[in-house]
Amino acid sequence: MNMQTSRRRFVQSMAAGGAIAQYRPALAAASGRGGSGPTAATDYLEPARQAAAWIRANAIQQPVGIAWPSEPGKPETVGPDIYKGNAGTLIFFIELARAAKDTSYSEDAQRAADYVIGRAAGIQGSGFNREGLAGASYAILETWKSTGDSRYRDAAISATGVLAKRAQTAGAGVTWGPAFDISGGDAGVISYLLYAARTFDRDDWRQLARNAGKHLREIARKDTGGNLYWSATPNFSHGTAGVATVLAQLYSETREQEFLDAALSGAAHLKSIARADRDTFLLHHGAPNGQDLFYLGQCNGPAGSVRLFYELYRNTRDKSWLDITERAAGAILKSGIPEQQNDSYPQIPLRVEYSVKPGHLPGFWNNISQCCGAAGIAEFFLSLHQATGKQQYLDFARRALDNVVSRAFGDDKGYRWYQSEFRIQPWIVTAQTGYMQGAAGVGSALLHLHTALKDQYHAVLFPYNPFPRDAAQVKS
Repeated sequence: MNMQTSRRRFVQSMAAGGAIAQYRPALAAASGRGGSGPTAATDYLEPARQAAAWIRANAIQQPVGIAWPSEPGKPETVGPDIYKGNAGTLIFFIELARAAKDTSYSEDAQRAADYVIGRAAGIQGSGFNREGLAGASYAILETWKSTGDSRYRDAAISATGVLAKRAQTAGAGVTWGPAFDISGGDAGVISYLLYAARTFDRDDWRQLARNAGKHLREIARKDTGGNLYWSATPNFSHGTAGVATVLAQLYSETREQEFLDAALSGAAHLKSIARADRDTFLLHHGAPNGQDLFYLGQCNGPAGSVRLFYELYRNTRDKSWLDITERAAGAILKSGIPEQQNDSYPQIPLRVEYSVKPGHLPGFWNNISQCCGAAGIAEFFLSLHQATGKQQYLDFARRALDNVVSRAFGDDKGYRWYQSEFRIQPWIVTAQTGYMQGAAGVGSALLHLHTALKDQYHAVLFPYNPFPRDAAQVKS
């Protein structure tokens, strides 16, 4: 079966099953807003509750704790990771307990953390986003911070200790394996270790992160201008923007100039390859085959890559870095999203893709999640609003999340979003529960908007995210 036939059959099957017809009225009726958008900040709390209801409806009791399969109906998709598993989903429940003042959500988070703790010893990877011990340790740590229960403090320290012991000497520093990126490699581990070191006052973990940063600096390559880069993929999750962000964080912690110099060199490389003008700034998907393809989301687009430029602004107070951050936002504002979309597929939740290829219009792909889609873009604009105070960024975040809410599928179990996780397989559509892919991440974005509109902004952001986490941090 060729790709075009597969796409045609996908569209036909969706239409035959009534799925297309169900999408638009589902949340318009459920939210009582007819697709026009919530009229008060409290409207964003209710869809977050409904997302949690659907996740809860799919919980699977474990020998210890509970677990949510990333794809309901497929128990084999249960896992302890941050990306789509329990470690990420419980973060949403922690945030919902605080926003809704409902301890039952905290109880669910604790039971999910119990499952993660039980699985921690068997987690083979060390990274943060994918099935890695750094991400699992972070979720356990956040459970302790939200509950004050010393069991989770002890478990977080224990898991982080195991992570630290996995480091292996490499050149002038240490490593946890061949991967160097934020998602599954050393950069993500370093960022978590810095966070854990601050939380538990552990200088040994800080020094370990420092040594790993030296190894990252050592494995860098140089472009024709002598600037550093780590991958043909320039963006945050798997490329130079993410690595350089962590090196800038290391400078912030250690004040060692070599880390700032490396981060600035990585940023100079990215500037040299950017598609930019006075109002916009975009990095291509990758070389050599993705140089005319520009994502907008967190993983491979400006919503994630701007973290480097904002971190550099925080460290240097050089406003040119903040200018690039805002120009990256400008590229998204000019793209036509969230209203404009690619009409090749049914009008279902969208993944962001922007391309300058002739005949390909800017628009969304079928993904609404934190990693690749509209929830992650909304998070960026909420963060930028907190950092700058500019109303246009809050307005756009609201528009984006209004669009996401209007695309939910609602029934007596709650709200869920059908999406395609992978751009190159848009006909594979499923509803997912996870944080980076699924309802939990959408729910957290809705909560962050809810608190922002009440001038009580609060967000649990991953350690590699330099933007303000609450109103008090903004003022400081």
